[in-house]
Amino acid sequence: MALPQGMSGFFRSCCLLVAVLAVVMAAGCGKRIADVSEPFATAPSDRSELECPVALPEDDGLPLSEAEKTAFLSTGDFDADLSPEQTREVLRYFKHYVHQERGTVRESIERARLYMPYIRHILEERKLPGDLAYLPFVESNYRVMARSRSGALGMWQFMPSTASYYGMKRNAWMDERRDPYIATRAAATYFERLRDFFDEDWHLAISAYNAGEGKIQRGLDATGADSFFELRARDGVISDPKLKMTRENMQYLPRFLAVCKIMRNLDILGFEPLEARPVPAMTTVALKPGTHLPSLARAAGMDWKTFLQYNALFLRNYSPPGKYKAYVPLGSQGRSMAWMKNSKSSQYANWRAYTVQSRDTAYRIAKRHGITVAELQNINQLDSASFRPGVSILVPPKVVKADRRKSQIASAGKAGRQNKRSSARVAKAQTHCVKPGDTIWSIARQYNLSPKQVLAVNGMTTNTAHLRPGDVVRLN
Repeated sequence: MALPQGMSGFFRSCCLLVAVLAVVMAAGCGKRIADVSEPFATAPSDRSELECPVALPEDDGLPLSEAEKTAFLSTGDFDADLSPEQTREVLRYFKHYVHQERGTVRESIERARLYMPYIRHILEERKLPGDLAYLPFVESNYRVMARSRSGALGMWQFMPSTASYYGMKRNAWMDERRDPYIATRAAATYFERLRDFFDEDWHLAISAYNAGEGKIQRGLDATGADSFFELRARDGVISDPKLKMTRENMQYLPRFLAVCKIMRNLDILGFEPLEARPVPAMTTVALKPGTHLPSLARAAGMDWKTFLQYNALFLRNYSPPGKYKAYVPLGSQGRSMAWMKNSKSSQYANWRAYTVQSRDTAYRIAKRHGITVAELQNINQLDSASFRPGVSILVPPKVVKADRRKSQIASAGKAGRQNKRSSARVAKAQTHCVKPGDTIWSIARQYNLSPKQVLAVNGMTTNTAHLRPGDVVRLN
């Protein structure tokens, strides 16, 4: 008799339970050997598969509730036909998350709800399995700024080389690996490649997303295995250390399968479903180079933290040179565009992109363009040592001619003498009331202070220095 899809693994597990109970009854032993209310938790291992060095989370010994059983026995795109041994391994991760890591699950759900509609849309559009939407839980807990020790970045944890292969741009101003929309499209393209590479064996494809398709394929060739679990079991026979699977590689698929069971059943497991609260529809607005992003966020009615959840690709508070867009709520598009048309939306809207050359320094660039080093550093948010060859920066639209430069130098000298005479008077100022267009850097310059001094006095950092007209800034 053919079993319904997804039930063959459950049927084998039940048969295993019956065998265990028969042994217990025949022995006449009163000591409890298996919890009959949880057939998967403590049943003896199926030794038909080779041992592998996988460090599983400790089993808390608690049987599953009826709701947890229902969730665990559900099957989706990738967990429909697991052996009893594989089922027990997935169960350990399932119990770990549901019992010990409920806080982690809640935090992941809260972040996931922002991006899940788009992720599901892309997967459906590409005709990819829907459960792939839960992979960022394992990768990053849906954190768009997550960075691994190996250099992987973003919600989908792309390495620099893989990001470049899939067309994601990276420079001193932005990193598209942190863009939840661009990275999701790139991840879908990668899934399509892995699906085709491994002939739609999704266990191998998912493992390759973590370990790399080259490593997985070479491992298959070295061991003669034809599935993930067989490859993992035979890992001990591989002599080349570069081909051996790491502990993370071995645990990745079982962890992911456990997460799928949880994310598909949030309501019955006592978590708030992803669809319980609506999220705002997002749209884009075109940015002028040098747009002050914290001010744009305020114009769009977003706090800075929320703005960065959608616009994490920007590495500075100003938009990069060139044509870029920012994500804002659909309902705020009108006022965001109106603010963008305001001449004060960017003091540097007409500045142009410039690539630092081999003999350039911050001083030489500033002098050539008739501005101070402080102003050059302000807009580019770089210190003097960071003006290295190849770095793209914003500079004024025209190079200052020699005679004009001399005039400006003379004016600067005169201004310096005036500043010295007025320094005693300026030093007496205690506070400054913020006016439209003011920044920490412009205020510091006005009072002959360094930006660091103003930030320190006000208990701020460059990441928290967001001023609004009417704010009061302390000067000493």
